[in-house]
Amino acid sequence: IYGVVNVILGLMTESKVLIMSRSFTQIYNAGHALLSLLYPFVYSHVYIPILPADLIDFLHSPTPYLMGIHSSLKSQIVDLVMLDNF
Repeated sequence: IYGVVNVILGLMTESKVLIMSRSFTQIYNAGHALLSLLYPFVYSHVYIPILPADLIDFLHSPTPYLMGIHSSLKSQIVDLVMLDNF
């Protein structure tokens, strides 16, 4: 339960939140569940339920976001995170 609270806190403090799973259905449902847990607040930043592989560079966006990606892209995400840290 602490993990969910931390994610909700991240969404409310304008952090970048990335959902990753092997199932597109679980990614989609998790994103909508997180947004519904924010009620009565409304998430006003970028929300992309399932980010296509061709648009993976959008993770470099300087704005807060909630995005979901398939776990098959995990190796590309690790590379992007390493580039953002330097």
